Amino acid sequence: MTAAPEPDRGYLELSRGFLEVLGADGIGDEYDLAASAVDGIEPRWLLMPATVEECSRVLAIATEHRLAVVPAGFGARLGQGAPPERLDVVLSVRRLDRVVEHAAADLTLTVEAGASLAVLGERLRLEGQWLPFDPPFASATSIGGLIATQAAGPVRQAFGTVRESVIGLRAVLADGTVVKSGGRVVKNVAGYDLHRLLCGSFGTLAVVVEASFKLRPLPEKRAEFAFAAPAAAPLVDVAQAIAASSIVPSFLELVARDGDLVLVVGLAGLREEIDEARGRLAAITALPEVALRTGEVERSLEETARPIDRGRSAIVMRLGLPPARLAPRIDRLLERARRIAARARIHAHAGVGVARLRLEDVAEPDASQLLQEARTDAEGAGGYLVVESAPAEWKSRIDPWGSPPPTLDLMKRVKSAFDPARVLSPGRYVGGI
Repeated sequence: MTAAPEPDRGYLELSRGFLEVLGADGIGDEYDLAASAVDGIEPRWLLMPATVEECSRVLAIATEHRLAVVPAGFGARLGQGAPPERLDVVLSVRRLDRVVEHAAADLTLTVEAGASLAVLGERLRLEGQWLPFDPPFASATSIGGLIATQAAGPVRQAFGTVRESVIGLRAVLADGTVVKSGGRVVKNVAGYDLHRLLCGSFGTLAVVVEASFKLRPLPEKRAEFAFAAPAAAPLVDVAQAIAASSIVPSFLELVARDGDLVLVVGLAGLREEIDEARGRLAAITALPEVALRTGEVERSLEETARPIDRGRSAIVMRLGLPPARLAPRIDRLLERARRIAARARIHAHAGVGVARLRLEDVAEPDASQLLQEARTDAEGAGGYLVVESAPAEWKSRIDPWGSPPPTLDLMKRVKSAFDPARVLSPGRYVGGI
C-alpha cells in the first residue's frame, strides 16, 4: 500500500496565515486558481483583500517568504506582458470597490482600485459627469487594471490616457508599506508624481489600491461620421487634418473590415459647436478617394473593441508610430496578414498613431516572421511593436515587448528601489523587469 504524500507544511502554514488575514471569502478555490492562470501558469493562491490593511499584510507575508505576486483586478488584461518568471500569488483587488469620495461640484472622484469602470460610469452619468476613458470591456476593467496597463480607447484622441486624468493615488509596496501621491484636488501638483510613474507599470512597482481623478462634464450632444477609402493613406491624411484643425474631435478611429477601410470621426460638445464642426468636417473630407458612409458608424465602432479581445487562439499586436508614418504600414500589414491568417483585422487611433492588428488561425512560423519584420520596420521608423495577446505556448518563446528603451537602466533602478526582492510581477515587463 502506497503511503499518502507528506503535506507541504510551508504551504499549509502560509495558507493559514492568509486565512487569518483575509477570512474564507478572501481566498480563491481551485476553480478560481485555474481562472487566474497567467499565460498558462496557475498560482498557488488567489488572494482578494477587502481593505487596504489586508492588502498590506498579505504583501508583507509574501515578501517575507519571497513569494512572487502578480496584481490583478478582474483579470481581463492578465494576458498582457511576458510570462512571469515565477508565480505564487495572484492578488486581486476586486473586493476593494468602494467610492471613497465624489465631489461633484469640484469634478473629482476618489475610488478604490477594484471598482468597475462600467459601474462607475453609470453612477457618474446620473450627475452629468464621466471618467474620460473608454477601453474595451469596461465591465471587466477595474480602476487598478486601467492604471496598471494604461488601457485606452477611442477618446484618448481628446483626453489622452489615464496618466492625464489621475491626480493622486494610494498604493502598497511589495513589503506592505502604504504610500500616497498627489491629492484629491486638481491643483495639487506638489511632490513627486508617483501616481504618474505607476501608470503603465504593469504591477511591477506597487499594488494600486485607491485613485483620485479629475472628471469631465458629459457633452450635451454627440455625433459620429464614417468615411471609407480603399487604402489607409487618404483616411490617415484626413484624420491628421482634422486633428490639426479647430474641430477638436473626440475620436478618430480607423477600422479595416471586409476589404475596405473606414474612418469614424466622433464629435462631442455643445449643440452649436457640433453644428459648426459639421461644416468644417465636410470641407476637410471633400476628397475624391474618400466617401461618406451613412449607416456605417455603429458597426464600425463595434469593430474597434474586437482586436484586443482575449481570444486564446488570437494574436494581437500593437503598433505605435508618428501618425504620418502609420498609413503605409497599415496597408502593408493588412496585405501580409490576410495572406497568412484565416482572419485579419486592424483598427487604429489614427490621430495619435496607435494601431492594433488581430490575427486568427495563423501558423506560428508565419506569425513569428510577421512579428519580426513588422517590429524591425517600426523600430527603425522611431516606433514600437508589442504583442498584447497570444497563445501562452507561443508567447513564451518570443519577447512581447521588443527592443528595450534607452531608459532601461533607469527603469531597473526604479524597480530595485521599489521592489528589491523582485516580488511583484517578476519578469513581466520590458527588459525582463
